[in-house]
Amino acid sequence: MTKITCDLLSVGTAQEYYGRIGLTGQSNHVDNILNDPAVGDPANEPFDFSQFGLSASVGRNFTNGYYGQIDLRYQDTDVPANTDDTLHNGSMIAFRVGKDFTNSRFGGFVGYVDVTGDDTAGSNKMQRVILGIDGEYSINSQISVFGEIGSIGEPMGTQGTDGEDGIHDGTYGIAGLSYSISPALSVDGQVGFANGTHDGDQLDMMIAGVGAYYETNVHGLSTYLRVDYTDFYQIGEDERLASTTVQLGIVYNFGSQGTSSRRPRALAPIEDWLGYSGGHLE
Repeated sequence: MTKITCDLLSVGTAQEYYGRIGLTGQSNHVDNILNDPAVGDPANEPFDFSQFGLSASVGRNFTNGYYGQIDLRYQDTDVPANTDDTLHNGSMIAFRVGKDFTNSRFGGFVGYVDVTGDDTAGSNKMQRVILGIDGEYSINSQISVFGEIGSIGEPMGTQGTDGEDGIHDGTYGIAGLSYSISPALSVDGQVGFANGTHDGDQLDMMIAGVGAYYETNVHGLSTYLRVDYTDFYQIGEDERLASTTVQLGIVYNFGSQGTSSRRPRALAPIEDWLGYSGGHLE
């Protein structure tokens, strides 16, 4: 009887649940670089607005390092409802599976993104299925590298013709490096590229960002500050703009850490990419 009890406890420990809840505030600055005002007409150049977000994830650790996870994100902006050609709100749901090894993690994901990137009274939507892989490898106790490769599916929705505004039929890749300055403080940097179609034209994106993350004295509670820059270039129409975002967030982690302290990183901000390309470049 004692042996059976111990075995059951062992199985239960290996299959613990975990999760996180996050709140973010974000300042957005959009600059016209070539041939197109940031929003509507040159009087709106440059264009600044604020964004607020809520995220959550729940996962389960299985035996032998395997895990399954669900990610949810929602964000809203302070842009007036009758403003055309700009991000208003967006949401994402993603299902993730993978395996956590001794010093690395590797997984895959499939998700759905829904964005309002134009006058909300017209219910102008851009909707996409996303699919990809992501992973992380610890070089040593302080340095790790991470990456994400994904696809952005066919156009769906009502903005443009059948949701064709905003990047679609595209691929993207992001690679980064994280450095732990201390047990409580870490920094990272990342670069990336995306290529797809927008409004019947080829769209290229260049991505770069840096972040700092701090574990507070409250167990499970951390804060972070991120700065990201994205360059959008619509080749056929020779139009180009850039967005700079500054994001401040607070995150609460709960539950099991699994076989290592690496939890899957947040997926790329596809909602922002859709809102900028489908709105500001429109």
